Amino acid sequence: MAELKQTLSKSQAESAALKNSLTDSQNQGAALNEQIAALTAEQTANARALAEAKAGDSNAVTELKQTLSKSQAESAALKNSLTDSQNQGAALNKQIAALTAEQTANVKALAEAKAGDSNVVAELKQALEKSRAELVTLKNSLTDSQNQGAALNRQIAELTAAQTANVKALAEAKAGDSNVVAELKQALEKSRAELVTLKNSLTDSQNQGIALNKQVAELTAEQTANARALVEAKAGDSTAVAELKQAMDKSQNETAKLKQSLNDSQNQVAEQVKQITDLRTSLGDNDKSLADAREMLAKNKTQQDEAQKKLLEATAKLDAQNKQIATLSTTKAGATTPAPVSEEQLRSYALGTLWGQEVRGAMANVQTDGFLLELTQVISGVSDSIKGQYKVPESKLMAELDVMNKKAMERQKSASAKADKSNNFISTFSSKPGTKRADMGYYYRITQKGRGKIAPTDEVAIAVKESLSNGKVIKDMAKSGKLLVLPLANFPPLFNSAISKMNKGSKLIMAVPPELAYGEQGRPPEIPPSSTMVYEITVVDVRPAAGR
Repeated sequence: MAELKQTLSKSQAESAALKNSLTDSQNQGAALNEQIAALTAEQTANARALAEAKAGDSNAVTELKQTLSKSQAESAALKNSLTDSQNQGAALNKQIAALTAEQTANVKALAEAKAGDSNVVAELKQALEKSRAELVTLKNSLTDSQNQGAALNRQIAELTAAQTANVKALAEAKAGDSNVVAELKQALEKSRAELVTLKNSLTDSQNQGIALNKQVAELTAEQTANARALVEAKAGDSTAVAELKQAMDKSQNETAKLKQSLNDSQNQVAEQVKQITDLRTSLGDNDKSLADAREMLAKNKTQQDEAQKKLLEATAKLDAQNKQIATLSTTKAGATTPAPVSEEQLRSYALGTLWGQEVRGAMANVQTDGFLLELTQVISGVSDSIKGQYKVPESKLMAELDVMNKKAMERQKSASAKADKSNNFISTFSSKPGTKRADMGYYYRITQKGRGKIAPTDEVAIAVKESLSNGKVIKDMAKSGKLLVLPLANFPPLFNSAISKMNKGSKLIMAVPPELAYGEQGRPPEIPPSSTMVYEITVVDVRPAAGR
């Protein structure tokens, strides 16, 4: 019980000390308010002085304005901090009052506890512990309030120093010479301009130096490479000459061996070529017959069976003659020359076949460029070249080769230009509304829908208008009153694909790239090489196949 009394006395003493500290804190708050009022008055004076200094140096005035704004902001912050401190002080007063009331109750309870009631003593101990905890909280709050007061004092000192500096700067600004300031500004601007010019000049000079260094490095590297190549060329020249001489001697020996064999077979080859020419002429006649048969087939359905019969006959004849040509081509080389037996003969024959393949490939390339060749003259030229005896002066031969080369180059340029035009046309065509791309690679647009689907077995009558991409009409069946009548399955793949997308009475226009039309060769003179074709198809009639 004595310990409780001592503890309670100690708690009361600490409460009294806290009250004194709170009073001191409130006094400090009042002093802070006075200082803030003084600072506010001083700031007002500074603002007035700043307004009077507007005629002075604008830069100094601007800096003073910024400093004044900062000072006012700091003053507002100090006021807020002081308000917080006062609020905390009020809260502490409330807590102290509550604690005092609680201690009074404890004293009363202690008097009652003198009768020896242990339960009351226990409750007093709990109340005392709670009082101690609240006392610790009050101490912490007081410490925080004191720390805030110290921080406010530091801020006031800093603000006072800043205001003193502002006053000094304002006085200096008032005493300054505005003309001198203007001259200094002009000098500074001129100096800055000269500095920019110097920097630009320096940059240009550095860039020129870098470019010159790069050129020097490139020239040095090129000279080094040229010197190395010259040394290598001098070192390898004699060796290359010796190798060329050996190769030439070997080639001349082999050429001498081939001359006799080629001379023996020339007459037979000429005869074989004549036979091939006759067969090709016959093939041309058959092609005409085939075209006539197809045209007859296109006229009407009643003539279709007879036209198909002629078509089959012409096709069979064409196949037979193709086989004859293949047979003659296969057997002509060995008609008079026996098969090689010895190693030397086999070697010679192997070289002959190798060179023959090269000649055949070269002929194909030349014909692709649009030049017609006569096989007999090609063989004669090869023979004369091997013999070293020409029927025509070499200068004339070289001139002809030069002309061919120039024409080939011109055709390549023309083909490239046509390809560009073709691509442009297809690009323009494909960009129009309603245009679609077929899986085969052509572009089409339905211009009239029609009605009724077309079955694969239906017989379809169509009219076709064929044109170049420049608008030149090649063939117009509707204008000539002709129709093409075939079962859908019998149309060529391109037209089969297009008609399958149409209905009876439907109209379609399509742009077809060269590779799906006449290719790189074209069909001179009407259709140039690598031509983009335009087809306008009209489905005039659709009839079910017989038996449906």
